[in-house]
Amino acid sequence: MKIENLEDALSIFEKCAMAQEGINFENGSAGEFNKYSKNISLCATWLYKNDLLIRLTVFYKHKSKNVRGWAARFLLEIDTRNAVQVLEELTLLNDVDSKYVLLDWKEGNLNMDSIKE
Repeated sequence: MKIENLEDALSIFEKCAMAQEGINFENGSAGEFNKYSKNISLCATWLYKNDLLIRLTVFYKHKSKNVRGWAARFLLEIDTRNAVQVLEELTLLNDVDSKYVLLDWKEGNLNMDSIKE
């Protein structure tokens, strides 16, 4: 996967997060799920390294809960108030991933160093 510009990064991030949302582990799709997670993280890394991570805020109101959740997760350090609000809203919609991301964040256990390398 090659990211050349902001539009590539945002497009790939969105497509992978949306595709990942429909994966069912019961059908043995863990490898596919992990592939999408890796690509989402690669997009976040590219955005971080190019001082563009804040541009993920465009996804705060996305129709996909997964896209909103991933964006909020990566923005917790730089847009804390809004990212927490998005994760809290998703938690109210029974989004378990957002619930645990938020818990890890509040407990100081969410490590964002992986996108900074």
